[in-house]
Amino acid sequence: MASGQGSIWELDQKLDENIDAEAGRVRGMEACKELTAVTVLRLAFQSLGVVYGDLGTSPLYVFKSTFPQGIDDTEDILGSLSLIIYTLTMIPLIKYVFFVMRANDNGEGGTFALYSLICRHAKVNTIPNQHRTDKQLTTYSQSEIQGTSVAAKVKRWLEGKRYRHNALLILVVLGTCMVIGDGILTPAISGIAVVAVMLVTTILMTLIMLIVWRSNILLVAIFTLTFLFVEMVYFSAVLFKVGQGGWVPLVIAGVFLIVMCVWHYGTVKKYKFEMQCKVPMAWILGLGPSLGLVRVPGIGLVYTDLPRGVPPIFSHFVTHLPAIHSIVVFVCVKYLPVTTVTPEERFYVKRIGPKNLNMFRCAVRYGYTDLHKREDDFENLLIKSLTQYVHQESLIHSISYSSDEDEETGEPFNAESTNVSQCKVLSETELCGLSSASITSDVSLETFPVSRSEVRFSIPSEASTVDSTISDLQYLINCRDAGIVHIFGNTIVRARRDSNFIKRVAVNHIYAFLRRICRENSVIFNVPHESLLNVGQVFYV
Repeated sequence: MASGQGSIWELDQKLDENIDAEAGRVRGMEACKELTAVTVLRLAFQSLGVVYGDLGTSPLYVFKSTFPQGIDDTEDILGSLSLIIYTLTMIPLIKYVFFVMRANDNGEGGTFALYSLICRHAKVNTIPNQHRTDKQLTTYSQSEIQGTSVAAKVKRWLEGKRYRHNALLILVVLGTCMVIGDGILTPAISGIAVVAVMLVTTILMTLIMLIVWRSNILLVAIFTLTFLFVEMVYFSAVLFKVGQGGWVPLVIAGVFLIVMCVWHYGTVKKYKFEMQCKVPMAWILGLGPSLGLVRVPGIGLVYTDLPRGVPPIFSHFVTHLPAIHSIVVFVCVKYLPVTTVTPEERFYVKRIGPKNLNMFRCAVRYGYTDLHKREDDFENLLIKSLTQYVHQESLIHSISYSSDEDEETGEPFNAESTNVSQCKVLSETELCGLSSASITSDVSLETFPVSRSEVRFSIPSEASTVDSTISDLQYLINCRDAGIVHIFGNTIVRARRDSNFIKRVAVNHIYAFLRRICRENSVIFNVPHESLLNVGQVFYV
């Protein structure tokens, strides 16, 4: 047993070295990419128009609003002009040029970029769907924090209570809503929105200077107190404009704030319910290779929000239709606090349980600037990633095993996984999927006994490895040719009967309305209608 574990460890180390080496080459290529002088001049010329259109015209509106009753003393003109010059020097030049622009997230700026930097260095995500492999992404830059430093203390304080996570998220959403309100209005009636965004930026920059940059505490205090004082003075001044049209951006921002908060609240409740009702892998392993079901030819892609465990949609589906495809892939689409995820690192595939179960998990990762394009063949890219994983598993990790994954931590006991960097292009085939259907009923889940499976190791010969590789790939291709079915959960979220009035309105009406008008995942990923299978569920939260 010890020698088997040693062999496993050596093979894992070799694979990790290959992956790290590849990731290092990618990072090196990006680091070597430098901008030419012509490109810099072109970008500077383009930014000149933005600066002139914003900063150049703002003093005109300021002068008009500074002297609404006329000018009594010509010295007041010089005083107001001095305030304008000092403001342009302190806020755009010192604050934004020397501080905020340094806090860019791989070239991206704004409220989302600042929030993503904080999320990568502190566990403040309200939806804990991240995995340890996400930190290996090329765009996922993170530095270690020493346990006794000021940054570590601030990090622990921020992570300590959930209401602090929610308060930080509401602050970010508020700043975003203010930007939206400012963008659809003229500068004459958005003085309030701009100053509010400046305050939000100062608070986020304070956290970044403490946690990410780990700056000197004296410098952080000077930055925070100085700009909070200046911006609070301006904010108190523009509050006098609320009755003169300044209420318009506040109303617009308030509407967007309610919409975003209700959407996030419903999403979090739905995610927590699925986490509580997920099916233990031990129960799946206890069913045997056939899972106690009829295994029909084809590949079933079961979409879920859970990064680990078997989603309740699977048990709900097989309870009403006791048949499942020969190959089952749990597809988890999640968005990470990074700007973008390279196409080579987007799909992360690993096997679940013993090999004879033919069950996989595929995490599809996106950044907050990534767009879903209709020309992207999502289905073919996913199948290519699965094919590449099976190929590498058979050649590099030629080990037969029977294992499970820890449902609490998500760490595999002995499950191989890989990022797909280069994939062989598959030939076009006719898809013979199931017809679109819908099964709707309430969720009724039982508690399943948990037992851990035994792990066995064996190293096959070279000849058997080649035969196994061909056999596994051929089996995958045959299942693909038999048909691919996309199984989505058509979930209806309802508030419990004992919920208060506000919760019932937010969940049963506002969140339900937002769900109806939003695009479904089947449309986002361009899933053919003939390959779509919807499984209806009702969640009471």
